[in-house]
Amino acid sequence: MSSAALGQVMSNPVKVELLKLAQQFSDAILENDIRAIDKMTADDWLVIDADGVVSDKTQLFTAIKSRSMTRSSMASKEVRVQIYDDAAVITALTTTEGKYMGKPFTTIERSTDVLVRKDGRWQFVHRHLTRIAKK
Repeated sequence: MSSAALGQVMSNPVKVELLKLAQQFSDAILENDIRAIDKMTADDWLVIDADGVVSDKTQLFTAIKSRSMTRSSMASKEVRVQIYDDAAVITALTTTEGKYMGKPFTTIERSTDVLVRKDGRWQFVHRHLTRIAKK
């Protein structure tokens, strides 16, 4: 992030709060922390993965419990936060490494997260992932 962009973010406390929440969410996904994910996501949260499959929280938690996918690292860059009253959109370019069904994988994906502020706190309500083709 450029120093000018960093200065703009740091001068906006809501953006700082959202960036921290986004990092906490990434950490929870990396650690398969169901409690943390549940706390940060709305009951009707949905994710559309890079293959176009739509999953809800119950399906995600079932997959986490099965340990079919584990992540060893997640790193995001090109993070952008847009705020619209009680809604926000966070986009990023994320590289993830891990294992799926015992086989190693590396993905590079653009993510779009939609958040809403309910009862004074931000919650993730939607995530959409787009896979970036490896060069």
